[in-house]
Amino acid sequence: MLFVGNSDNSPLTLSSACELMRDVSELEAQEALKALNERYKRDGSPYLIVREGEGYRMTLSHEYSSFVSRLNGKPREFKLSQTAIDVLSIIAYRQPITLDEILEVRNNASSALTQLVRRELVTQEKQVRDGKKVAFYKTTDRFLKLFNLESLDDLPIVGDIDYR
Repeated sequence: MLFVGNSDNSPLTLSSACELMRDVSELEAQEALKALNERYKRDGSPYLIVREGEGYRMTLSHEYSSFVSRLNGKPREFKLSQTAIDVLSIIAYRQPITLDEILEVRNNASSALTQLVRRELVTQEKQVRDGKKVAFYKTTDRFLKLFNLESLDDLPIVGDIDYR
């Protein structure tokens, strides 16, 4: 199941895995994942099961990442402007957030926001608020992956940042 995953290429959730197996609880599935990872490590296997967002995915362990890089080609690097970083931070900490709410904190954010959406770090979703359709922005799974976060709960708390 982990190898094949979901049809939309999203990580396999514990609840989905348990639905496919009979009489297996999520706790038992979690313990089985841990045991598999321990076995893979003990046997020197190239496989590793990692948590990704709300689910799990089978991947190659870090020492085999060069093989994946060769197959996929070198990832394109990009730099974000300071404005884009500011806007991304605002969205990450206050999501879901509207453009008007972003502009209250950071002027001239529109082009940076377009860049963040194009780079798939931020997504726009329409929701109904006070009877009107409003566009809200929030970060994506790509954002989490790029910044090595398992969830938004892993974002640093402003008081935790050492400014020295």
